Amino acid sequence: MPIGYPVTVAFVALLTVFALAPIRRPRTLALLSWSLGLVINELPCVAFYWLLAATLLAFGQGDIDSAGGWVVFGLAVLTSVGLGVIAWRGWRAGPAVARAISEGLGAGWRNELERQLASRLRHRLPWLRILFLPILFRRRDVERLRKLPYGDAGRWNLLDLYRPRSRPPSGPTLIYLPPG
Repeated sequence: MPIGYPVTVAFVALLTVFALAPIRRPRTLALLSWSLGLVINELPCVAFYWLLAATLLAFGQGDIDSAGGWVVFGLAVLTSVGLGVIAWRGWRAGPAVARAISEGLGAGWRNELERQLASRLRHRLPWLRILFLPILFRRRDVERLRKLPYGDAGRWNLLDLYRPRSRPPSGPTLIYLPPG
């Protein structure tokens, strides 16, 4: 059996495990686990497509014809289930974010927005973009402020701030901290 399919499946499976159950100690391993798991946490659809493409290619080339090939295919199926769990966790966070925004800005915050900005807010998830174009490119109307310190732990307490160029710097801010 060629090595490409097992390596691809093992790599995506490892990232998926790190996303589902990150290592907490020692610190070096925890940082590696968090960093690799973050990729899958943010882009589970891309990981699934990569796994699907590798699996279809392996079937097309006859790489699944051995017992080892079927074991790797089973790992790919199990990894796909894990990716589904990760996507479900992300989808489930929507109501919590909506509640936090309402608590922070007030129940009628949408009514206070300018009409043009309010018209761009979505009430439903953009499923086509989520499934088929999950990687967004930098928008020109968004300013990025890099490596802002927010604590006393040096480089461990730095964040990047993204904000619309057309809004005042003192406007409301949403801070997103990924798990890990």
